[in-house]
Amino acid sequence: MGNPNPFTSVRSDTTICPVPSPFVHLLQREQYRTGLSQARFARDVLGISPSTWKLVQEGKRHPGKVVIKGAFRAFPDLHADLASALLMPAFPNFKPRPAQPGVGRPPGPRAKERRLEVVG
Repeated sequence: MGNPNPFTSVRSDTTICPVPSPFVHLLQREQYRTGLSQARFARDVLGISPSTWKLVQEGKRHPGKVVIKGAFRAFPDLHADLASALLMPAFPNFKPRPAQPGVGRPPGPRAKERRLEVVG
């Protein structure tokens, strides 16, 4: 089944964005500010389907070029903020664990032979 991802309610072996990015948070703020429903904001402002917007908000789908183009088209006064939000990581303090020797998949039966061929 796979271990559950602690950052989402979706299994970790599916291709997902862990949490909504700063870009999505900025769009959610604009949705709240305009007072539009999620469906109307998705259709009328971003030009996408409400189901796509819901998946993006839940972090189950990355904001693709259609969402990004719609946001830049809808909010020309926020171009600088949108661009910087796209470049921000979702977890600014995240540091990946360093690789540990001996952890992971064991080498195959011919690994020593291949290593000797490369060296010799």
